[in-house]
This record gives sequence, structure tokens and C-alpha cells, in this order.
Amino acid sequence: TDSQSFPVLLSSIPQLATLGAFDFPAQVYTPADLRELVQYAKLFGVRIIPEIDIPAHTLSWGKAFPEIIVHCSNVGTQASSASDVPLLDPSNPRTFDVVRKVLTEIASIFPDELLHLGSDEVHFKCWLNNERIRKWGTDAFGVIGTGRIDIPLADPQKRHYKQGQEQRRLSTVLQSILIAPLRAFFSFSRRKQIDHKNRRKMSHHTAESRRKLLASHTISSDSIAQKMLGHILWHLTNFVSKELGKIVVVWQEALAAPTGALPNNTVIQVWRCWGNENERGASTALRLGLKVLDSKCWYLDWPSHYQKYYSKTLLQRWSEFDGGEAALWTEHIDASNFECKVWPRTAFVAQILWHGDAILVLI
Repeated sequence: TDSQSFPVLLSSIPQLATLGAFDFPAQVYTPADLRELVQYAKLFGVRIIPEIDIPAHTLSWGKAFPEIIVHCSNVGTQASSASDVPLLDPSNPRTFDVVRKVLTEIASIFPDELLHLGSDEVHFKCWLNNERIRKWGTDAFGVIGTGRIDIPLADPQKRHYKQGQEQRRLSTVLQSILIAPLRAFFSFSRRKQIDHKNRRKMSHHTAESRRKLLASHTISSDSIAQKMLGHILWHLTNFVSKELGKIVVVWQEALAAPTGALPNNTVIQVWRCWGNENERGASTALRLGLKVLDSKCWYLDWPSHYQKYYSKTLLQRWSEFDGGEAALWTEHIDASNFECKVWPRTAFVAQILWHGDAILVLI
């Protein structure tokens, strides 16, 4: 799914599709449809990995559950579509009840060990310009500091910090089922999986310690928004890792959350193809001990020459990465131009992924 449509009919929460799809039931996938696709792809050695994009790209959820969406169409943004800007409401317990149901059923449909949780293009102003959300964030979350920022986590039900008991885990939002957008996924592993039991421990502040922190620091709006993102990511990634037994993949924007929001075995997908954003994202992820999936400039719907795929690739660091992915987003794609968008450039991506830094000898 994306902001514009929720096309998956889930038995646990069908109203997301009946109200949120483009055309129900004509343009909707059932669980049986998706399982059939998974098995068909397996015959050809293809893995189908769902992407669940949170907290942005979730407007379609609001057609069934308007109370879980923060609307912010009046916020100035560089986004190509105003519908991509609204975000999930991190302060509403209902948000997490809904997305947990979706995430659980989606995980049962797709058997792959990876589950993509999106986290791209989160416009913090959407939260900060909403008085209610801003007040909740100010009351609940962090302060300016230096170095590592451990996240004081708010309980979404009681809206205060729990002490000596486990935090409620939150689930997430289905973003892309990899059927409309072609997801040409080439993956190879060069490192051992990190032991699931060896997870980063989170630091929980008591109400008293938090009051002392607030008394000695000035709250930053950006810091508040980053901790809202961290609040969502920490809960949902722990839910995915511990309850569903999956490895989390997120876009590089998730690195804006405070350190400690992501499990140790998280895969960071870098894609931002301007300036040194790709290098910076990869470096940050590796410094934190996270895995890296390379997608920068490999957007097949962009009018990019194949030579750019080589020049923008971080081949010098390729041995440190875990793989890569070429993506075709379908805003401007249909049967008339699908083949020419996919080929031959996907073959160049495959060549880079199979040869790694050895490709430097060839170009």
C-alpha cells in the first residue's frame, strides 16, 4: 500500500481495503492471491519481501481509521504529492492497535526473513505544527544532549514512562506489496547474521530522572520530532524482531531517530542520490554496526543513464555492504513502458551486485 491506496484485504482488519483501496473489490489482493504469488516467485528463485512504510505514506489508512492520522496538508513541503505528507499519530493507542494487526497478518503471508518498514520521507513539521501532537511530544520526549541519545519511551496507553516493566510493542503500516511497483531485489550476504539475542539494550528514564533532565536542558523541536520517530521505530522494530522473528529493513531516513531506536541487525537501505547523502547514510549505518543495502540512483523510473549507476555506486566500500536493490516506482508506469524501464538497466545493477568492487576493473 501507499498513501493513495490500501489494496490488501486482510481478514483481521478488512475495512482498510474495503474503504481504502482504489476500487474494492476489483483492485484488491486477497491473502490467497499473495500466497500464490510468493509460491510462483519461489519457482524462479525470486523472494518477495513486503515493505511497510511508517509513519509517512499512510493516508489511505485514514479512510477506515481517521483518528490514527495526523493531517497536515497546510504544511509547506517539497514532497511531490501532498497526500504523502500526513503521518501516523504516535500519541494515539488506537494507531498501534490497528497497525499491529496488519503487521501480524502480513508477516504470516510473506515467509521471507526480511520485513521492510519504510520510514522514508517523514516530514517532521506535520507533527510539530499540530498543537496537540507537539504538546504530547514535549511532555513525553527527550532533551538536547551530546553523543548517544537514549530514548525515554512513552507508553502509548498511559502516556507516561513505565519503570521496571516491559514497554508495549507497537506494530506498523503496510506500504508496498511489491506487485504494482516492480522490486527487482538482488541480495547477497557477506556477513554472519547477528545473534537475535544480542540486541541493543535500551535506557529507560524514570519520571524523576526525566524531570531533572528537563530542568537542566532546553527542549528542541527537532529533537522532539526525532524522538517521536524513535518512539514509533523502537516499538515496531522490537515487535517485528521479537514477536514475529523477522529482520527489519528501513530506508536511511530512519537514522534520524535517536541512537538505540533500531535493533542491532537492522538493514539500512540508502537511496538518496544527491550530494553526499548516500555516502553519509552508509557511513552512519556502518558506524552503528548496522547492515547496508544499496539503492542510491538505482530508481528505474528516473530518467537516469546506466553509466550513472556505476559512477554513483559506493564500490570502494562494497565489501562492507550486504546487497542492493533496483526499484521501479509506478506513478508513471503502465504496460506501454514497463519493459523499457526495467531493461536493460536492471541488468547493469545485477552486474554490479554480482561482481561487487571487482567491477572497478571493468569500468
